[in-house]
Amino acid sequence: MNMLVPAAVSDIAYRLTTFAIKKYQQLPDAEAALETLNRLLLRAQTIIEEAEGKCIANEGMLHQLRMLTEGMYRGHYLLDRYKYPALQEDRKDEELACDIIDQTWQSLKSSMSCWARGSKIIITSRSDKIENLGTTAAIRLDLLHPEAYWYLFKMLAFGSRNPDEHPKLASVAMEIATEYSGSFLAAYTIGGLLRDNFNAQFWCSTLKYLRAYIRNQLLVLGDHPNNLLLKGQWVHCLRFAEASDPLWMSDYYETDSCPDQAPNISDIMLGSATPRGRFEALGWKSRMAPYYSYMICCSTEAPGHAVGRKKRSYDRFLGEMTLLH
Repeated sequence: MNMLVPAAVSDIAYRLTTFAIKKYQQLPDAEAALETLNRLLLRAQTIIEEAEGKCIANEGMLHQLRMLTEGMYRGHYLLDRYKYPALQEDRKDEELACDIIDQTWQSLKSSMSCWARGSKIIITSRSDKIENLGTTAAIRLDLLHPEAYWYLFKMLAFGSRNPDEHPKLASVAMEIATEYSGSFLAAYTIGGLLRDNFNAQFWCSTLKYLRAYIRNQLLVLGDHPNNLLLKGQWVHCLRFAEASDPLWMSDYYETDSCPDQAPNISDIMLGSATPRGRFEALGWKSRMAPYYSYMICCSTEAPGHAVGRKKRSYDRFLGEMTLLH
């Protein structure tokens, strides 16, 4: 009987959270609805923390807990969007390169006539446009949604501090999380940098650097740095200090041991560590058992065969960064 009570409370709290979100969207008295939502979120968070401290094996109760957690993420995201409005900056409309152009796709389809019968092409992309390319329905992967990512990023950036006491910084943090939504590497590295340099000047500069950095990668390499890393490609590493040598990084991997001499990627980005050649840097270390370390492959030597193109893209990127100083 004792086990049924938390499940019932979780279900009720989730329904109330959903109700409050709908109320906010429908009623003109948004302040009252948001106050109700805030109380429900505190209640939901208490229930989740108590449930996580128990060994729950019942699938039904675990399902209710997941529903409640998702509702809590949605509620916090909505609440924070209202409390911390986006920064009002002049942002030009940018036309980004698409993943694959129609002419290339048509050429690829024509070449399929020479393939063995039954051959198939599988295309992966974050763009919805690929739905028009295939002959079967697209399969959507269940990635970390923006609400949950913002909740994680906010915890990493603010730590024990209360975001409500720093509304401007919270607005900046939401903008940064939007630019890098879905990247665990960025959440831990950038979030850690923000937490260790807790001032408006550094946070605003970080947002400007990130936007220039992502814009450069999109224009030069045609894709977001997150996607390039997931594909195992090398990308420029964002650096906040001027450096004579370019720095590239590839995907990260998980290990149960970290070399004592491995530099921290945050120190490299800030310029306090300047290793050369090919090396591995510590991205972050988990605070939960078994305390895995996440290592990033780095190099000050242009990898691959496209040295000229990458050198030119780095020079262009360095020029933009110099203008921001």
